[in-house]
Amino acid sequence: MDNCYLCGKKFDGIEVVKHGEHIIQQAIGGTLIANDVLCEECGKTLGDEIDVPFNKIFDSICIRLDIRTHRGNNRSKPAKGVIHSTKDQYGNNLSGIEILWRDGKVAPVKPFHIHISESNKIIVYGEKKQLVNYLKKVRLDIEKTFPADSKPDLITCDDITGLIIYPLEIVNEHFVKGMAKIAIGFAARAGVDRRYFDLALDINSNKIKDKCPLVQFYPLGAFDKIVEKHKSEIRYFPAHTLILFTSPSNSNILICYIELLSTFQWYVILSNSYDGPPIYQGYTQRVDKVEDYVFEPGRRYYKEREMILSSLNITQKEIEKAYERQKDHPGSKTTHDIEIEIVEKKHNEQKYKVSFDEEVKSAIDFALSKCTDKFTSDSTCLNDVSDIMGNMRLFYNVHNDEEIFNSSTYRRVYYHNEKKYDSVESIIRFYETDAGRKAKKEYGHEKVYDLCDYIQKKNINDKFKT
Repeated sequence: MDNCYLCGKKFDGIEVVKHGEHIIQQAIGGTLIANDVLCEECGKTLGDEIDVPFNKIFDSICIRLDIRTHRGNNRSKPAKGVIHSTKDQYGNNLSGIEILWRDGKVAPVKPFHIHISESNKIIVYGEKKQLVNYLKKVRLDIEKTFPADSKPDLITCDDITGLIIYPLEIVNEHFVKGMAKIAIGFAARAGVDRRYFDLALDINSNKIKDKCPLVQFYPLGAFDKIVEKHKSEIRYFPAHTLILFTSPSNSNILICYIELLSTFQWYVILSNSYDGPPIYQGYTQRVDKVEDYVFEPGRRYYKEREMILSSLNITQKEIEKAYERQKDHPGSKTTHDIEIEIVEKKHNEQKYKVSFDEEVKSAIDFALSKCTDKFTSDSTCLNDVSDIMGNMRLFYNVHNDEEIFNSSTYRRVYYHNEKKYDSVESIIRFYETDAGRKAKKEYGHEKVYDLCDYIQKKNINDKFKT
């Protein structure tokens, strides 16, 4: 793009300077960067006004997933929650206790203790640092309260087991504006002009609108139902996915499908007056942490330097600009050191990239394999077979005896009862019914529960590794 999508000003490199913008916020694991969608001033404004409160919504999830950014990691940052389960590993009812999750362990915000009279034991709960002083207090209480011949055993617990609820309020103004910003940024990166963001962007005041049409995804198609039921089994989980497309039933409607952490799935309707060429463009990336790449340049690097920099989209201007920003600071680095840092950073960003087409194909092939299993059962009816075959034809076609996969119907259309349906249009109609509203709420809760269950199992596995 030649201009900033927010202020509309043309980039001139002097007063209006291009800004390296994370399309999906970096704090929630986004690695896709566009260098020509926002100017530096607007990038900072949106970062402060939209990104900061939007990122806070996902804090408890990102901390527990240990999502890293180039600014550090979450290992010392706690996530707050409340114990929901009725009994812990010692049989004590801790329901309602406020906790902190830190470094894979769950401990109460304030230390406390419970005496189990049957076994004459006192369980002391708290973080290790808190327990040092708190145990002194408990021991003094024991000396005063219990006779010398019946003093209870002390057991310390710095990691509480059980179901924890972490606060997550997503349907609010910050969530809407954050999702709208992601959608606008992805569309701008695809070259769509800012005038086609009229439902999400006020180009007169240069602001992202407080209210933007959002539609929560719901799996109505046969394949979508299978994919969502087995999401964590297919390939990369959790992941971020973006799809920009024109509506199949009305080419004037421009939509961006956003799926964050394989869990928060929404359509953002950007315009109902789009008159550009048809679009279907997808992007996906993994979110689960991959060990950092450490770059140590050897003879090969200096021999093939230009080719390597080009493959990573690194320009000499970018290196010089990064050098200029820090050259007058104490401990400033040479241009060579800055270059090596940028090469390492770009490598680490690319390690999260996933082929969108391959990811969709994996999901569809998984659904097909499940359907094939169903073919062998007596419960398969003709309508089921018709739906499966119809949905398969949406993704696979034969050309010159060669089977070709086409991802451009994913999250856009589905097949049911020998008819093809517009996904967004059908979901909107479904939500107008009592059954649809109930299903929407239950589905949203189910997706969050699945992600939390994955995180809990992952943390348990990580503990066994250490």
